[in-house]
Amino acid sequence: MSFIRLGGSRWSPQLVGWSGGMPEIMGYLASQEGRGRPKTTAVAEKTIDVADVTAVYALFDGADLIYVGEGQLGARLKQHHENDELSGQWDSFTWLSPWNIDGTARPVKLVPYAAEADPVGEKQIVELLELAVVRLAEPIGNRQNPTLANQVTWLEQQRSKRAAATIQEKVDQILELLSQTGKKK
Repeated sequence: MSFIRLGGSRWSPQLVGWSGGMPEIMGYLASQEGRGRPKTTAVAEKTIDVADVTAVYALFDGADLIYVGEGQLGARLKQHHENDELSGQWDSFTWLSPWNIDGTARPVKLVPYAAEADPVGEKQIVELLELAVVRLAEPIGNRQNPTLANQVTWLEQQRSKRAAATIQEKVDQILELLSQTGKKK
C-alpha cells in the first residue's frame, strides 16, 4: 500500500488565497478524459481546497530548495508566507501527503489518511518524509533537526583503506617532502 497518495509540484503562492483565516489552496484533479479544454462546471467539480491536509512540503526560490517542513499544509504555508524569516523568500512549493482524494464523488472530496488500515500514522509518515528530504537535500533554511532525527543512528564517514588520496593530501605530502629536503642540507 502506498503511503503517499496526494501531492502538488511547484505550485505558486500567488495562486493561493491568503486573506482571511486559513489560506485557500486549490487543486484540480485533472483527468485524461476527452479532448480539449474541460467545461467550467467539470473543473469546479474536480477542484478542492487542500489546506487541511497533513503534508511534507518544500519551499523553493527559483531552482533552489530553501526549506522543508511538515504539518497542516495551509497553516504552515501561511506561517512561512506572513510570519517568519522565510516570508518573501520563496516563490513556489511542492507537497506530498498520505491523504487521498475521492475522484468519483462530485464534487471531489478529500479523504484523510486511514490510520486504522496502517500501523503507521499520518504524522509519522510526514515526519519520516521530512527527515529523508532534509537529510538528502540539506536545504539552507532548515536550521533544526527534523523530529525523527534522534530515532536514527547516524554514522560518521571514515576513510577506506582503499580510498585514493585527495588533492589536498597529495599537496601536503609534497610540502612535507620539500620541508624535509630543505632540512637535510
